Amino acid sequence: MWNSATKKRLRQALTNVYPNYRLLEIFVADELEVRLAVITHEQGLTVVAFDLIDWAERSGRIDELYEKFCQENPHYKLPEKLGLVTVEQPLPDVPKVRLSRFRAETVRVDETGKIIERQTIEPEYFTEVINGVGIEMVSISGGTFWMGSPENEAEWRSSQSPQHEVNVPSFFIGKFTVTQVQWRAVAGLPQISRSLNPDPSHFKGNNRPVGNVNWDDAQEFCTRLAKATGKDYRLPTEAEWEYAARAGTTTPFAYGTTLSTAIANYDGNYTYGNGEKGEYRGQTVDVGSFPPNAWGIYEMHGNVWEWNEDSWHENYNGAPTDGTVWIDNSTENKLLRGGSWFNDPRLCRSARFNDSRVIRDYSLGFRVLCVSPKAL
Repeated sequence: MWNSATKKRLRQALTNVYPNYRLLEIFVADELEVRLAVITHEQGLTVVAFDLIDWAERSGRIDELYEKFCQENPHYKLPEKLGLVTVEQPLPDVPKVRLSRFRAETVRVDETGKIIERQTIEPEYFTEVINGVGIEMVSISGGTFWMGSPENEAEWRSSQSPQHEVNVPSFFIGKFTVTQVQWRAVAGLPQISRSLNPDPSHFKGNNRPVGNVNWDDAQEFCTRLAKATGKDYRLPTEAEWEYAARAGTTTPFAYGTTLSTAIANYDGNYTYGNGEKGEYRGQTVDVGSFPPNAWGIYEMHGNVWEWNEDSWHENYNGAPTDGTVWIDNSTENKLLRGGSWFNDPRLCRSARFNDSRVIRDYSLGFRVLCVSPKAL
């Protein structure tokens, strides 16, 4: 039997690691009943904690729960054998952040790409500081959206269907794609699994997005950042990325039914829908050069492709509906989103594309996601 301190420790660990309706798959798959305990934070924020300990003990599955948790969360120092080690130190608190607001102007365009509406927004965010360099993370409230593209959307592909409703928990996502100065700051942290070239980008500039990085490089960046901060940093799942990119819209782009080179960096020799030709810059530009979407996230369309956490699947049949990652170990291909400076606008839509995880290219970058910490 577990002693009370050990049970309390694992219960709190479950609370910290699985917030915002992230279920343990082992129990969801068996359709087993769980009791939910709602915890209210200082500023009215809520998360749902899964009070599984007593139930699992009664059901004879406590070892299963314990082993599953330890495999997924090796940074938590739980007893090696149940009930045999006395817990002397409390679990670390969920990291806390101080939220601020920034003011920006987002836009909407007509079917030709001309700006027809401007709106001031004031999203919440926090700044992570690594080696003196800040990484701004925008708060995204959870919600439900339709993921994928409708068959009547121009340049639709079957891989972008069927459309399906997804419930996404709250999270923080990079205000910008990772910049070259941010990359160097994290590349200077101790190596975890692989070395990182501190200056991989072809187009140089501190505030330009880092480029020429593959999926595994991005994973190493996130792992180093997570270890240095104690927060859960990772690549966004493709559901999280698309939810943030659409920002409450259902159009091919967050700004409307087409795109303009006045609001995004892509190959303006090509058009989408009724849009007009524009400038082809032939290179990346500084992050923040164009208006953000309605949720305060910049350059989700164009500039650099963005790696997602998920594996490539031929379509959305069988895709998760809770925003979690979708892995297929039989393929090396990973999800890419958003298009780049090199691409025509059809590839800059909120829809999905893919490439091999080992590919490095001038046009490949990423942005980071942080599972929601507490707000001060």
